[in-house]
Amino acid sequence: MKLNKLVKSAKVELNNVRLKMLNNSTFISSHKEQEIVENIRSKGFYILENHFDKNWCEQAITEIDNLIEKFPDQIWKDAADSDFRLFGANRVSSFINEYYTHPLLISLLQTYEGTKMKDGFTLGAKLIAAENNKGSGGGWHRDHANVKQSKSIVYLTDVIDDNGPFQYISKSHKSYNIYKDSYNYNFDQFQNRFTEQEVNRLIEKEPERLKTITGAAGTVILTDTRGIHRGKPIQKGTRYALTNYLWAHSNVPKHIEKSLIKGK
Repeated sequence: MKLNKLVKSAKVELNNVRLKMLNNSTFISSHKEQEIVENIRSKGFYILENHFDKNWCEQAITEIDNLIEKFPDQIWKDAADSDFRLFGANRVSSFINEYYTHPLLISLLQTYEGTKMKDGFTLGAKLIAAENNKGSGGGWHRDHANVKQSKSIVYLTDVIDDNGPFQYISKSHKSYNIYKDSYNYNFDQFQNRFTEQEVNRLIEKEPERLKTITGAAGTVILTDTRGIHRGKPIQKGTRYALTNYLWAHSNVPKHIEKSLIKGK
């Protein structure tokens, strides 16, 4: 079993090295933009504060609420009736599609990936405080243990510690740390889902790696969700957000494609 995992790990990393050598295109022009990309590479995320104004955020919230009302049978929600998700909201809202195609955000993440994006969509999300909710995303997880997964998240409401901020384990997106953390904290290197107890083992030893990202409405988080992350369980109020899911080397996976809003 261990030999099989070693062989699989070697294949994964050889493929990542190949992709890195093939994909080194740049889509940005300023020193500041390069600094943003380097922060994503080193930490796994970067925060653009107040990137959108309040009026824009309020219109985006209205769009999400209208889509929830219009497509009630095409909404994903969790068991606690806390996390309401509109996969592919950009495909039925021209306003939300402007976020999906935002030139700067696309250019920054394409530079991080080193190539043009091939496919993706925008998730419109409404998160409501409810008993026993696990937070956005259903707890600690990686989107993919083997390759990068680029996202941009915009808070549409002010987000403080008790209303569902994005949390990230810094540097957990890097191959070296995936293997090191697996050894130090008894994770499987291909593990996608983590219990709170498992992540707490890491946080207790390295508390500085836990990043809880609060921010005003309009704050954008650019991140590689190969790293361990979650939306902290929401204790108060309502949080709205838009998230661009972007794939550089494949189309939207089929198991996700079937969840996208089809419209009427």
